[in-house]
Amino acid sequence: MNQLHNRNTRKNDDSMKIASTIPSARDASLDPRLCEMNEALLVSAVRQHELIEQAQKAESALRKSEERFRTLFELGPVAVYSCDASGVIQDFNRRAAELWMREPTLDDTNERFCGSYKLFRPDGTLLPHGECPMADVVSGRIPEVCDGEVLIERPDGSRVSVVVNIRPITNDHGQITGAINCFYDITHRKWSEDALVESEKRLRFMAESVPQKFFTADSDGKVDYFNPQWMEFTGLLFEQIRNWGWLQFIHPDDVQENIQVWQRSIESGEPFHLEHRIRRKDGEFRWHLSRAHAMRDDDGKVVKWFSSSTEIHDIREMSTELERRVDQRTADLLSANEQLQGFTYSVAHDLRQHIRGISSNASIFMTDFAGTLDDDSRATLNRLVGSAKKLGVLVDDLLIHAKLGRQEPISLPLDITAMAVDAAAFLIERGSCRQGTNLKIEPGLTANGDSSMIRIVLENLLDNSFKYSAENVAPVIEVGHVDDGFFVRDNGIGFDMQFAHKLFQPLERLHRDTVYPGTGIGLANVKRIVEKHGGRVWAEGKPGEGATFYFSLA
Repeated sequence: MNQLHNRNTRKNDDSMKIASTIPSARDASLDPRLCEMNEALLVSAVRQHELIEQAQKAESALRKSEERFRTLFELGPVAVYSCDASGVIQDFNRRAAELWMREPTLDDTNERFCGSYKLFRPDGTLLPHGECPMADVVSGRIPEVCDGEVLIERPDGSRVSVVVNIRPITNDHGQITGAINCFYDITHRKWSEDALVESEKRLRFMAESVPQKFFTADSDGKVDYFNPQWMEFTGLLFEQIRNWGWLQFIHPDDVQENIQVWQRSIESGEPFHLEHRIRRKDGEFRWHLSRAHAMRDDDGKVVKWFSSSTEIHDIREMSTELERRVDQRTADLLSANEQLQGFTYSVAHDLRQHIRGISSNASIFMTDFAGTLDDDSRATLNRLVGSAKKLGVLVDDLLIHAKLGRQEPISLPLDITAMAVDAAAFLIERGSCRQGTNLKIEPGLTANGDSSMIRIVLENLLDNSFKYSAENVAPVIEVGHVDDGFFVRDNGIGFDMQFAHKLFQPLERLHRDTVYPGTGIGLANVKRIVEKHGGRVWAEGKPGEGATFYFSLA
């Protein structure tokens, strides 16, 4: 190419020299014919100069085009090589060298380079070079091979999967002089495909091994796979139940709901969940729980539905039987409870009558025979009257406890402050509060609950505080609120926290009745009322430093 450029340059210089030696056509001293010849020579020289310039430009454009082609050829992602009619490689790009694990240079070892790797068919059988697609093209047996898949074994023993695209090179006479071969490396794609196939095999194996019934559906809800358990259960073939054919084994009363729920899931992509009846091959309908979840692509679009159906017929029947038994047992318990309540009130009425008789007779005896009774007899009768009164209070508390067990609270807005003031006034009037007691009730306390029940709570807690703080020189009783409820606090004798769990148990008392009289039912009633309101009750205390009782209402 450089020689051609130098040659053209010399011709251009020569033509310019010739043109400079030709006399001007305006020289009148010359022969006219000579002038015409000179002008023709001048035109020829200029034309030759123009042709040389055009050739130089074409050569420059060709050189730039070849440079661009070589850049694309070398940097392209596809492995490309060319060979002559005998199969000897003539040229190859860097990607081909990387694929073959060779240095990207050409030397006189082209034939050995071409035969340095082995070809295999996709099934792994050896493909002789004489039978490779390149040989078929250069021999003219076939005009072109596109997208043929082969395996290449490289010098290190590794194999890559490629798709080859081979096109023949022909001369002006149509004769094949070689071929261009493009290799598309699909190794990673094959790995992904093989992994996907293996994953599908494992999934299918699992689906066909478990006792549950599985099926898959496309994004439109058409079922495209049932595991064998479906055919075994229904006695139908896959072709009979695919797409929407499965509706034929759904119980007629469940079909409409089944379609609506399934359509709603398909349109929204939300999980499908339904209990319905499916006909077994013997004609019996069995209850199943069916669930389906959508698989989505990277854009969130539903591409597949995966579903399972689990037979719950026996569990459902058992549950129905258990519900029937529970209902029957509940009815029996309610009946027994009503009978017990009637018996309790009857016994309480009789006890009250006898207690009043004992107390009244003892009082009459002391009045009528006051002058003849000695001190021991009088003390005995006083104890008898006191015990009768305590027994009457215990019966009343037990009746309240029993009544609370069956009474449901009526929730209304309550003024806790006003109720506490009223309860305290009642207790003071009854003599439960010692004179000089400092009573502090926080204003503005409100809640929702049953007024009669909450009144019992306040009376019992205040009475408890009055009783156990009576020995203090300056008793202080407080009623207020905390974040999650209310409290009644005193500065009385307190209690040991290790016994706190006994405070709200019926008939459990931490102090002797002779010192601090009581029935042991009051705090138990408080606990029952608070729990019926959906709240909780607890206490904190320390011996000699008072106690605080908390309660919350839902």
